[in-house]
Formats: sequence, structure tokens, C-alpha cells
Amino acid sequence: MLKNNVSKKSLSLYYISIILTWIEALINPVIVSLIVESFEVRNVNYLFRALIFGIVSNLILLLGLSGKRYYYSKIIAEFRYSFKSKIFYKFLKSEEFNKDEVLSSIEKDSVQIENNYIEPTVILISSIGFTSVSIIYALYKNLLLGLLFIVSYSIPALLSKYGSKKLNTGSEKLAKTDKDFVECLEDFRMGCKVIKSYGKFDFFIKIYLKLLRKDVDQYKEYEKRRTKNNIVINFVDIVCSTIPLILGGFLAFRGSIDSSKFIAIYLVSYNIGYQFQEMAYYINTRSSSKFLLDKYKRINKDDSYKVTEEVRVDNVFPIKLNNISFSYGKKQIFKDFNLTINNGDKIAIIGDSGSGKSTLLNLLFGYEKPKSGEILFNGKRLNMREVRSFTSYISQESYVFNMKLKENISMSENFNQNKLYIINQLKLNKLQESDLNNHNISGGEKQRIEISRSIYHDKKLILADEIKSNLDKSNREIIDDILLNSDKTIVEVIHQYDEESLKRYTKVVKI
Repeated sequence: MLKNNVSKKSLSLYYISIILTWIEALINPVIVSLIVESFEVRNVNYLFRALIFGIVSNLILLLGLSGKRYYYSKIIAEFRYSFKSKIFYKFLKSEEFNKDEVLSSIEKDSVQIENNYIEPTVILISSIGFTSVSIIYALYKNLLLGLLFIVSYSIPALLSKYGSKKLNTGSEKLAKTDKDFVECLEDFRMGCKVIKSYGKFDFFIKIYLKLLRKDVDQYKEYEKRRTKNNIVINFVDIVCSTIPLILGGFLAFRGSIDSSKFIAIYLVSYNIGYQFQEMAYYINTRSSSKFLLDKYKRINKDDSYKVTEEVRVDNVFPIKLNNISFSYGKKQIFKDFNLTINNGDKIAIIGDSGSGKSTLLNLLFGYEKPKSGEILFNGKRLNMREVRSFTSYISQESYVFNMKLKENISMSENFNQNKLYIINQLKLNKLQESDLNNHNISGGEKQRIEISRSIYHDKKLILADEIKSNLDKSNREIIDDILLNSDKTIVEVIHQYDEESLKRYTKVVKI
């Protein structure tokens, strides 16, 4: 996760800074050892050595700590930019994330990976080096006593995996409850007007509080499990750190080891014990991120998520739906359905509510896949991305971004002025200077902007799903004139119609 989202330069400079901080493991043990030794041999030179070592080593430590803090912030900043960019690319350019879970993926999962994977990883790297320096120094001072401390402090580290499976399961459950809660909140936010209109506050508050309680309880359960794991590990650590200290004191009391060496090993053993404890905690924490790492593993393998090349498919007509069958569960929508769409056709799709009119558009666009049969474009099967390259899907809920009109139509900061004639044609001139959003324009204006996009981007096939059902007569006539007099191929689902209006279409398909 780190190497795929953070630059080598930032990682290298961070590791160099960490290496400089390892000198902290020696500062107090060396200085105190030199001071005690000066008392033992009655030589003031040891005090000067302690002074020089203290000044130089602390300057090195200051440099390392400053670099460590700065480059860690760079690592986090680079990770956030890279990870969130990849998720957004995936969200827009593939079907891997739907609109309900992308917010959770970008925000909550990102923070969890930072806290449970990146931070433990870099701390473990620092602790391993720090501990290695401490161990070497302890063995240098006295091999047997050093080994005693090292073996004793290694036991808690061996228990670092204690409870990791349950912790990982808890992390997985926590991620799911977080996702459910965010989806609920977004769902109620989108339907807020309906809730207020009917005054059904208690019902939705009850559902919200139930999911909120579940989310909070799962968080408490996760932290409870992590606390239990740490209590066991820390208890073992206390026992293992006390035994060698008492034995070392006994050896010093009997004169089997110099007091300066014992004190030095005692001080450096504190570093070893503390670092082993830190490593145990962060190994445990890091293991809890396995679920999220597996979830995002594929997007970090390479840059294949950045599909930037333009897809262009020519000669797509005729479009043939051959013996299409489709069902929702046990409900049969289509059985051996056939339809041919020729270039320039204006096709009206009519039928009763629930008969499958919108489903037909979804099949053509690739939102749905037939259970049997095939859809051929000039004799070829195409994937959804290829179909989208020449198709525009206009629904009743057309969307307008918080941008100017030209940006909304072109969806770019660079406009092709020759194509913007459509603004006049669809009578959208009055919106040109306005800051648009999805709430400050009418339904008819939204539909006309969506149609403008289709024509501006030269889509050969326009799928329209009851786009005129909620519009007044004037807007319906404007849209009809543009669509039915264009050279585009139109497949339009119509709910309200009369025999006269159907005559304007080249083909009427009743489902």
C-alpha cells in the first residue's frame, strides 16, 4: 500500500530520518554509564566524554526527529492524494464502486488505513532499528546479562499476534456498519423533502438511531477486543521485564558485574522493553487492517485504473436485440424479445407501467445484462465503455453540476464554440451567465441541458426515459422538435402520448 501510493524519494528521506533517531537508544545509557564510571575510577575525563557525546548525539537526534516529522506528513499527504485519486477514478470509470459507497471508501476507509496500517508500519520500522541498536549495545556491555534481558523482552513480542484473527473480524464488521450508516444517512438526506412532506419523522429517526447505535456498539466492541489483547500482552511484558532486572541487580550486588555496565544495560533494557511493547501493539493494530488492504489490493497493483484513452466505435448500426430474455428474480420481463434499430430511427417505446420499458434502455446501455440472447452492434458485441462512447442516456432526473452553462454542456474548461449553437436552439440563452446547480433551474431546463450535452458530444444514439412526462406543453414541444428533427437515432420511452404524437416516430414498439 505504501510503495504504490507514496514516492520513493519521500520514503527514502523518511527512512534516513528514522535511522538518525536511533541514536536516542544510546544517549542516556552511554551518558549515565560514563558518569558512573568516572566515579568508579575517579577520572574527570569520562565526564567530558559524556558532555561531548550528549551534545553531538542530541543534535543528531534533533535533526532526525525534525526530518521524521516533516517527511511523515509528506507520506500521509501523498498517500491521501494517490489513494483518493485512484478510488475516484475507479468510481467514475468502472462499476466497482457505486455512488453510495464511494463516500465511505474515500473518507472512512482512507482514515482507517492511515491509522491502522501506515502509522503502525512506519512506527514498526523505527522500532525495529531502535531495538536493534539497543540490543547490540546491551550485548556489547555484557553478553550474558544482555542475552537475559533480550530473551525476556522477546516473549511479549512473540505474543503480538494474540487475538489478531478476532480483531481482524471486528475490523471487517466495523467497516460494514460504517458503510451501512453512511448509506442510510445519504439515503435520508436525498429523501429529506419527502420525509418532511409527509411528516413521518419518528419512523426515520428510529431507523437512523438503530443504525447509529449499531455503528457505535460495533466500534466499542472493536476497541474492547483490542484492549483485552493489549492487557494480556502488557501483563506478560511486566513479568518478563521484572525478572532480568532483579537478577541483574543481584549480580551487581555480588560484584559479578560492574555497576556502570549494569546501569547501562538496565537503561538500555528499558528501551528494549518499551520498543517490544510498542511493536506488539502496532503489529496487532496493523493486522486489523488486512480486510481493508485486501479490499483495495487490486487498484494498487498498477495504473490500469487510469483509463484515459478515448474509445471510438464507428459503424454501430444496425443494432439488433436477438432473442433477449431477462427477468428480475422470478418476474419475467422479456422472453425471446427481438428489435432492430437502424441509423436515424426515431423509436417510441410504449407499454404499461412495469412492462420493461426502462429495462430495455438499461439493456441497450449496458446497465443490465440479458439472461440469454445477445445485443449486436453492426454484428459485434460491445462492452459498456464502448457503448457509452456513442450513446447518451437521458433520464427524468437529469443532473446539473455547480458550473456555468457552457461547462455543464461541454463538461470541459475548453469549449468548441461551433457546437454551442445548441444553446440557442434549445432556448437556454438566459442561463449562460448564471451559476447553475441542480436546485436552481426547472425540470425542463435540466432536460434541455442534458439533450444539449448529447448533441454537443455528437452521440449517435440517444436513449430517453420518459423525459417529457413532468414537463409543460411548451417544453415538450421544444424537446420533440430538437430530437425528432435531428439526425440522431432516438429510442424514447413514452408514458403519455396520443395517436397524433406517435406518427412523428419512424417506429413504435409496444412492450
